[in-house]
Amino acid sequence: MQEQIPCTTPLEPTAIAVLAFNRPGYFRRMMQSLKQCIGVENMTVFVFLDHSGMQDRMEHIAVKYGPANIQVIARRQNRGCGVNAIGARRRIFDREHFFRCIVLEDDVEVNPYFLTFMEQLYRWANQFSDVGMVQAWSPCWWSVAKKQEALANVIETTAHLQGYMLGCGTWERTKGLLEGYEQRFLSGHSYAARDHRRIRFWMAKQADILPKQNDTAMFPGPSRQAEYKAYYKSKPATGQDAVTNLSMWMAGLRRLAPVVNRMINIGEEGIQMHHKEWVAHGFPNVNNDVFPSDTLPIDFQARDHNNIPKLKKRR
Repeated sequence: MQEQIPCTTPLEPTAIAVLAFNRPGYFRRMMQSLKQCIGVENMTVFVFLDHSGMQDRMEHIAVKYGPANIQVIARRQNRGCGVNAIGARRRIFDREHFFRCIVLEDDVEVNPYFLTFMEQLYRWANQFSDVGMVQAWSPCWWSVAKKQEALANVIETTAHLQGYMLGCGTWERTKGLLEGYEQRFLSGHSYAARDHRRIRFWMAKQADILPKQNDTAMFPGPSRQAEYKAYYKSKPATGQDAVTNLSMWMAGLRRLAPVVNRMINIGEEGIQMHHKEWVAHGFPNVNNDVFPSDTLPIDFQARDHNNIPKLKKRR
């Protein structure tokens, strides 16, 4: 992983960044789930609140229902989730000088062993120079019994970017593209009013120079370069998640996830989500099952994503 790249005076090991806006119901559930995580008392939790008419209420929820070691950063203006997400990573790494960061949004619930699992997965992935990020989300609709058989299986993922962990080295490798996107397309207007056409044209130009990722012993399957290039030269999403993925691929970095999810998405309604789409993604049928074995050493096994049996959505 990218801890091998020098960072700017890292002082602290791991921070948690929570990104939130104006959804108090989801936010309360998210903070309650984080508070019951084993090990959260050893981490500093930063809550980045984009400005809304519910600012006071959201701050109250963060303090009342979140972990004790919490800092709330409340924006005075509404800048949108893109600027909030990029700004949070910049604050954690460039200003607070943390070595690693776990990023959560206000519409997820994590299980009690989420943090211990993430720390183990991150340490395991650190042996590979082309892994830049790990996450706990995977769209897994399996039964608990079937999940038990695959708890240690890890794949390269292009799934929704949720519940992820990165190091300062990955930030150093990706922030140029992210901050360029922020300055060029997100300044001077609302996030919702960003120019999708111009962003897609810019993405396609970047995809033309997409570097080839090295195949490793961990993932010996075919390179996904052609898949990535085709996506960004078609009609890709234009939000910061998509640009984060692009910045990772431009840096030759992979994102890993467990086959079995350790968190769920509860954000049925939001700026970029509505009920019909949420159901179409299968989110309501993914269970937040708890596996106490995640507190024990895990012998992770890399799997080629092409060889994982198709995950059937339970209707």
